[in-house]
Amino acid sequence: MVNADKNKLAYNFSKSLKLYKEVFTVDAQNTHALESIIDIYMYDYELYDSAKSICEQSQMLKADTNYLAFLNMLIVCA
Repeated sequence: MVNADKNKLAYNFSKSLKLYKEVFTVDAQNTHALESIIDIYMYDYELYDSAKSICEQSQMLKADTNYLAFLNMLIVCA
């Protein structure tokens, strides 16, 4: 996860996206990885449909009201 964060800060989005997806594959409850994937798609790649799709798939995460509010905002805005 640290490498993914470092790559994102260095604007190496393709590498960081790959690393975040690896983390999320191993731990589907990792909200930091999910938020980072959505962040890259939304703000760096501007791929709103991809971000929306990930948000919709992530509805199975355990309830975290702040996080769910963030996801719902992204779905509405996309």
